[in-house]
Amino acid sequence: AIDYLEKALELSQDEPLIFHNLGESYTGKREMEKAILMYEKALSLDDKDPEIWKGIGKAYKVSGNYNKFTEAFEKSIEINPLDKEVWLALGIEKSRKKEYVQSVACIQKAIDIKPDYFEAYRSLGWINEELGNFEETIGYAKKVIEIKPLDKESHLLLGLTYFDMNNFSEALKMFDQALEIAPDYYRAYYSKGNVFQREGKFPLAIQNYQKALEFGMEPNLYLDSG
Repeated sequence: AIDYLEKALELSQDEPLIFHNLGESYTGKREMEKAILMYEKALSLDDKDPEIWKGIGKAYKVSGNYNKFTEAFEKSIEINPLDKEVWLALGIEKSRKKEYVQSVACIQKAIDIKPDYFEAYRSLGWINEELGNFEETIGYAKKVIEIKPLDKESHLLLGLTYFDMNNFSEALKMFDQALEIAPDYYRAYYSKGNVFQREGKFPLAIQNYQKALEFGMEPNLYLDSG
C-alpha cells in the first residue's frame, strides 16, 4: 500500500488524502516519525478535516506524546463533535491524568451520541473502581454485560470490585465467568491467585499465578504480587 501511495504522490503533491493514507500506513508499521510527517503535510493542505487530526493524534499517542495527542483530538472534536471514539479517547486520557470530572464529561458525551456504547460504560466503570465508588462500578459493569454479555473485561472488573469489597466468593465467580469467555485470560488467573492468597489458600494461589504466567503475564507482575 505504501508503494502505491508513494507513486500516487509522484503524480500529485496537493492531495491531502494521499498524505493522510500514508500517515495511516506508516502508523500501522510503527514508523512514527514518517507517519507524523505525512499527517503534518496533510494538515498543511487541509486543516479542517477531523480525520486527519484524529490520525495524527493516534500517531502522537503511539509515540508517547500524550499532550500532542490530546491537542489533536480536541481539534478533531471541535470540527466534528459527533465522533464518539474521540470523546471516549479524550475521556480515557483525562482519567489517566486524574482529571476525573472532565474525563466523565467526555465519556458521557460519547454515550449521548451512542447510548449502547459499551466501551464507554466500561471506562466509567474503571474510573469509579479507581475512585472507590464500588456500587457505581458494579452498575456500569453490569450495563456493559447487558449490552455485550461476553465482554471478559467487565467480568474481570466486577470481580476486582467484589475483591475490593472483600466479597471473595462473588469475586471468584466473576473471574471464573471471565475465564469461561476467554480460557487464556491471564488477568483473571492472576486475580484468582490474589483471592486465594488473601484467603491463605497458598497452593491454589500459586496454581493460578502459574496459569497466569503460562498465558503470557509478565513475570515482574508475579514478583510484584509478593
